[in-house]
Amino acid sequence: MASFAPYAPEMLGAVLSLLERTEEGASKMTAMAVLSLLIERLGDHAQSFAPAVAAALPEVWAFACATEQQSGSYDQSSSTMVKSGVVRAATQLTLALGSAAEALHGFSIPVAAHCVDMSHPDHVYVLEVSARIDAMMLLSSGAFSAHRKFLLSRSLLSVASRCA
Repeated sequence: MASFAPYAPEMLGAVLSLLERTEEGASKMTAMAVLSLLIERLGDHAQSFAPAVAAALPEVWAFACATEQQSGSYDQSSSTMVKSGVVRAATQLTLALGSAAEALHGFSIPVAAHCVDMSHPDHVYVLEVSARIDAMMLLSSGAFSAHRKFLLSRSLLSVASRCA
């Protein structure tokens, strides 16, 4: 990873710029996949880029939600895939940050709650990636708050209902 680190600022900058400029769901979905991969490959080196990535994730999530609302019906292809990409990137960033990832919980906890909300149609598609972010939040946090306990129980109930 250290040999890749010198190229990271330019690559992450380009991906974040694409995420900001594009209004096309497929482009955002692809950029999120690349962003997740970059964070994964950077590992601990991703910590220095965490503020920029953490700032971009809520904007991309809001784009996916707005796209879903504008369509007038549930569009599982584009908006759900973008949401899954955001959750994956947040999971990779949480893993890279370790105990410092608690700073991301302000964004990650509401996203995880959305993903396990069985009244929302896309929970079926984002539940699996949500389970990963739940696990990463638990691993990165020293405290097991009542809110995280509630999210974990909802996640487990949702998985159990799908298996029944």
